[in-house]
Amino acid sequence: MVHTDSHSDFHSRTELLINETMGNQQVEESLKQKVWRNFRVALRISSLAANTYAGQLMLLSTVNLVGRYCNNLYLPESAHGVDCVVPFYIGGSIDLLERCIQVFESINPLANAETGNAEPEKGLSVGISSNADIVIGSNNWISYIGSDVSSAPLVDNRNPFGPIFASCLGSSETFRRFLQAMGATGFSIRNRTQPVSFSVLEGHSVTLHTKNPEFPSDIGLGKILLAGCGAVGNGIVSALALLDELHGSVTLLDDETLEESNV
Repeated sequence: MVHTDSHSDFHSRTELLINETMGNQQVEESLKQKVWRNFRVALRISSLAANTYAGQLMLLSTVNLVGRYCNNLYLPESAHGVDCVVPFYIGGSIDLLERCIQVFESINPLANAETGNAEPEKGLSVGISSNADIVIGSNNWISYIGSDVSSAPLVDNRNPFGPIFASCLGSSETFRRFLQAMGATGFSIRNRTQPVSFSVLEGHSVTLHTKNPEFPSDIGLGKILLAGCGAVGNGIVSALALLDELHGSVTLLDDETLEESNV
């Protein structure tokens, strides 16, 4: 499904981030628009990963995040015919590939989704598969990013934090490549990301053999006030919404006016 440019301000926040990241380096508007029109990302997932809760959550979270700055996604054919077991905002039983398309089109009004195994021209691939340029993985609280699928953990459980943060790592690396396509030359832009394992529980880089406690089966939140519903606050609420055995109350507080660009 291809949308018109009636939502041309959709990328306004992304443009602010680009300008902040690139500092004094100027990008011609024509080049910026050309990159946005032509930049493509292929999402990859193995059949094994597609049939796990953790794999599905990583895939859908990556669709959610990459779709905020990339209009053109190749979605994996391996997700077709697989039952989606992750609610991910839109309820009802559905095919995993269809869920990816729903999420992408609900996030990005300029969405252009294609399915299949074709390599995207001047693009890159991210996911949980041997033919992905950027490989992500998770094991309970630990998130992984690298380029070798044999090193990427894929341990299936119902802890959403490791998979979601792995998707954050993958989409941030994809965004860095997006900046490179715009001609960004800063040191942090040029450097390729080395393999990293990060513990969401510990809050720092770890080895894959680090103590990794099991996720509790029953969680009582009590009463929580969440101040700020931006990127981090939204991620926290999204993760909490995926937990089955959760009780308590969360009050959301944010002083920003609700607009289409920040939903």
